[in-house]
Formats: sequence, C-alpha cells, structure tokens
Amino acid sequence: SRFPLNHFRQNFQFSNTLSWNKGAHFLKLGVDVRRQILDMQELFRGDPYIRFGNTWTGEAAADLMLGLPLQFEQIAEAHNFPRTWELGFFAQDDWKVNRKLTLNLGVRWDPWFPFLDEADKFAQLWPGKQSTKFPTAPTGVLFPGDEGLSRSMLQSAWGNVGPRFGFAYDPAGDGKTSIRGGYGLFYSQVRQQANNQISTNQPFSLKLTVNNPAGGINNPYQGIGNPFPFKAPSNAQEAQSYKWVLPLTLTQWNPNMRNAVIQQWNLNLQREFFSSWIGTLAYVGSKGNHLFMTAEMNPGVYGRPGNLNQRRVYAPNFAQATDQSSRGNSNYHAFQASVKD
Repeated sequence: SRFPLNHFRQNFQFSNTLSWNKGAHFLKLGVDVRRQILDMQELFRGDPYIRFGNTWTGEAAADLMLGLPLQFEQIAEAHNFPRTWELGFFAQDDWKVNRKLTLNLGVRWDPWFPFLDEADKFAQLWPGKQSTKFPTAPTGVLFPGDEGLSRSMLQSAWGNVGPRFGFAYDPAGDGKTSIRGGYGLFYSQVRQQANNQISTNQPFSLKLTVNNPAGGINNPYQGIGNPFPFKAPSNAQEAQSYKWVLPLTLTQWNPNMRNAVIQQWNLNLQREFFSSWIGTLAYVGSKGNHLFMTAEMNPGVYGRPGNLNQRRVYAPNFAQATDQSSRGNSNYHAFQASVKD
C-alpha cells in the first residue's frame, strides 16, 4: 500500500529586480529569497510489501501459490518536517559594444543551505562511533548533536558563484550573418522528496525488511519477533531505553553532500539566404558535477557464508544502508544543424 501520503507544503518567495538603461549598457541587479517548508506524514507500505521470486521452488509462480516470499517489507508511520532557505543574488550587463558586437556579462551568487528537520530526524553511518544522544543505539550510527555534528549533519556551501558570458557578433555588419556563443555556471537545489526515506530511520520510525522469511507469508517475523505496532520514543527517557530492532536499516545524507553544479555552453553560426531562409550550425555542451545519486553502502560480500544480511560489510547490526550523495557526474556534447523558412 502506498497511501495515504500527506505532504503539506508552504513555499514563500520574495524577489526584486532593478533595471537601468545607460548609454550602451543595460544593467540588471536582482535578489531572490525563498523559504521551503514541508510537513509530511506517510503510511507508505504500512501494509506490507511482498515480493515473490524463484527462491524456494525454482519457479516464481509456485513460490507465490505456496506463500513463500523472496522479500517481506513493512514500514511504520513516518513524519518529517524539512525546512530550508534559498538565496540568490545576481548582476548582469547587456553591453552593445558597437554596431557589430553585443556582450552579455553576468554573475550570480547562490549559497546552499542543507535541509534542517524540525524534529532532527537525521542519521548517518559512522563505523566505530557511538551515539551519546541515543546511547543504546548500535555502534556506528550517529544523530544531530553527536560528535559535534550540526542539526543538518552537513556543511553549507557559501562559495557558489556562477559567472555568465554571452556574445552576438555580426562579422559583415549587414545583418545576414551572426556568430553567437555563451557560457554559464548554475547551481541546483536538492529536492524535498529526498527526505522521505530518511524519516523511516530508527528510532523515529521503523523500516523492516525480511529476506527469505522462514515462516513464509503466514509468519514472516518468525525468529525476529513482530515489532508492530511501532511506537517512536517521545521523550528523553524513552530515547534512553529504546529497544532497537536489528539489523538496522538506514538511509542517510552522505556527510560530503552538497548541491549540484551545472556548466552549459554553446557556439553557433547563423546565415540568412534566399531572403527568407535561415541556416544554423551549432555546438552545444554541458557538464554536471555533484549530481544527486543513491548507492548501497553496506553491500553483501560475495563468497561469505549466510544470507544477504549476514554477508554485509557492517553485519550483524546493519542491513541495507542507502547513501544519498552528490557523487554523480554528467557530460553532453552535440552538433546541431537546422534550416528554417
């Protein structure tokens, strides 16, 4: 079951731009301030998610008919309250150097502030470290306030400066041929939706995945104990005595997480012919760094004995550990040609 998913969003924005036309220059200065607020409640997979394969009989359909699942997953009700600020300041100048050449010059400053959660529902995997906020937690998981970690558990990026440059040139001065080009560096905000799985971390919620449950569909928690209905600790005393369900499933912001950086550039030649036709030859490119991606940081080691959870790098206390990072990269190059009437 996927529903209900209750997302209550409030987004506030203030922006202002000043334009000034002075001689050969057209200047613009601007500011953009945004506040993102999300109050979320999810009962995603409150009724279990069940996957059948060919694990038990060699035939997936037979496993289904016998009630012998490959995977059984159930998630307790989850809440989170992520908030962030977005700031942007820019200046640009469209400068008509002469009758043949126009330059577009600009710069933008986009500092990045990671999400905070009003209830501090974040966690990270730090092998060998012991939490003081939740002293009964398995060694290796930390929370906001542990080891001097901030509430977001991430670092802000203040140096996000993006230059912009463009030009248009008429080499013959007859208005029939133009050479144009441009370059810009841009920054992207991380989407709010990426906080959803993080809110299912213990002790705030519980995401329990059982692979190849020995009791089948009739008794999927055989040998584990049924932890549902789940109750999250609501005060410091309950947090000190919370009984952890192991192995622990974890989703985290990677400690080195930051927002994405995109570079875009182009160069094109346009020519008018037959009085009403325009031909264009262009090169377009882009490059992305620090792109959002997810990866398993606690995989099973091939060749070790036991089931998947017993073979994981951080067994036996940790099961699946999803790392949300900014390690992605991209490149794009294209030649484009067109003729228009």
